[in-house]
Amino acid sequence: MANAHNNLAVTASRVGDYPAAVAGYEQALKIRERVLPPDHPSLGDSHSNLCGAYASQREFKEAKRACQRALEIFDAGGSAHSTAVSWPHYYVGTILAAQNQPAKAGDAFARALAILDAAPDANPRQRARMLAHLAASQLETREPRSAIEH
Repeated sequence: MANAHNNLAVTASRVGDYPAAVAGYEQALKIRERVLPPDHPSLGDSHSNLCGAYASQREFKEAKRACQRALEIFDAGGSAHSTAVSWPHYYVGTILAAQNQPAKAGDAFARALAILDAAPDANPRQRARMLAHLAASQLETREPRSAIEH
């Protein structure tokens, strides 16, 4: 049942219905919290998904809180080398970029990219997306040489 709510939330997010996405991700999280141990990676995924949906609505306080919780769960569950861990860092980068903090955003994107590069299950499209955001943040901070070095 949690996966059904999560899948509906993914669809809502893809069509830009972020309030519906948040509701779906919250439902999936509630179900997973009832049946999974507190350090299960699926809980981290749920919080990470919430982070992305909140960030898309520009609800940055809630987004940061969800990202922090995702990272705590991933850390406690020993998932430090999974691509899933890169997403909360990526979302923090997007939040900081939206708040006109390109240097801090670049740091977050660089952390996400480093985690992704170390992960055995890395996706090339995900890496390209993170590289593009990292380069954009470096251009914003007037570091064009850094932007082309990656």
